[in-house]
Amino acid sequence: MTFRLASVFEREPPVEDLTREALITVFRELASRNFDVAKSHATNLASAAKSLKLDAQKKGDCSFADAAYAASRFLSSVLAMVRMWEEIYADRPRPAWDLLQDSIEGLRWTSQNCEDASRYFVDSFVQQLSGVETMYPFRIFSSIEVIAQRSRCSLCNRPPLSLACPHIPGEVYCGEMALVVHEDLKFLAVSLVPNPDDKRCVIEQFSEGAEMHSFSFAAIHALPSNLDSPLRMVSVVRGRRVASKSEFGPLGDLSPCPCLSGKGYSMCCKTRATIEVPHLYVTLGEQISVDERNITS
Repeated sequence: MTFRLASVFEREPPVEDLTREALITVFRELASRNFDVAKSHATNLASAAKSLKLDAQKKGDCSFADAAYAASRFLSSVLAMVRMWEEIYADRPRPAWDLLQDSIEGLRWTSQNCEDASRYFVDSFVQQLSGVETMYPFRIFSSIEVIAQRSRCSLCNRPPLSLACPHIPGEVYCGEMALVVHEDLKFLAVSLVPNPDDKRCVIEQFSEGAEMHSFSFAAIHALPSNLDSPLRMVSVVRGRRVASKSEFGPLGDLSPCPCLSGKGYSMCCKTRATIEVPHLYVTLGEQISVDERNITS
């Protein structure tokens, strides 16, 4: 099933406070770092989309309720993006991470399920936020393992994927997404994984012997002073650079090697003149141009 955002933002007659011009106002305020104003506008738009959905459901207009659901999810993602940039510019990278996940998850869903997503700059925002995500130091995440004693469909409460349940998980039915609700969970274990579906459960510290260390947010800390606008494209490539050993201070034979091979220094780079270390190559590109004329059909 695909949706059209234009059926909500460009409705005739237009819905008050829920137009493409109002959406562009959010982006313009974000570009100018007027976060409070951008948040207020985005909140009002998201609330209006939810009201439209509820009204369509009451009238039995399921087609429009579905479109309003898509618009509501998109606007919630925009609001999360505004709040994320507010946290980054306030030098609070850790809470910005969770908001980044909220935003990029919703924007990716919008890109995959709305045939006119490019009209509303969704793909550009996904590309930009993917670059910001790469700048974070998190590489390992926790994922719980559980057994569900019972499962039910969120819409009809019947066993999901059974003949009694007519709903497909992930599909939208008259403005509501069908989900599988697991109940009476039995905890089994916690796994450490590099690519979970949900990246909110991060490993924030690691140990080296008896010492505990936190990951460095240096790349994110540097963004506010180098990024003139939250709408500027960010492209990041992970690579390596050659570093002088003097950058790392005294290194004992049993110290973890700075190249992050996982070996001890004496068994790795001790005999080399320099050390190759991971490095992020960040390119700041053009600003996403948010203008009515740039919304193409």
